[in-house]
Amino acid sequence: MDKASLLADAAAYIAELRARVARLEYESKQAAAARWDTNSASLGGGGASFQNFLAGDETVEMRMVGRDAAAVRVTTAAGSAPHAPARLMSALRSLELQVQHACVSRVQGATVQDVVVDVPAALQP
Repeated sequence: MDKASLLADAAAYIAELRARVARLEYESKQAAAARWDTNSASLGGGGASFQNFLAGDETVEMRMVGRDAAAVRVTTAAGSAPHAPARLMSALRSLELQVQHACVSRVQGATVQDVVVDVPAALQP
């Protein structure tokens, strides 16, 4: 074999390996996204679904903070939802979200919970 054919074979092999790596990364992201969908569909073993978590006077706001974090704000009337912070943390734990920062405050009869969580790699843009 001459040098040109060896180089061509090596380049073809490298291209094949890159394609295989790309395919495996795609399959890994799909599996992680499927796991995420399964977890979010059944919010934990505690039994509370997301619809049960939100009462009529609760609001949830969410926005992305950069590429790998999301800020979540839950506002609840003070007397309507007992143990609202514990319920929110339980929901986040059941979704296996890593909490970077959390703050609970009471403002004019409403409980305001601000949480910054890491966005799983499968859901990052």
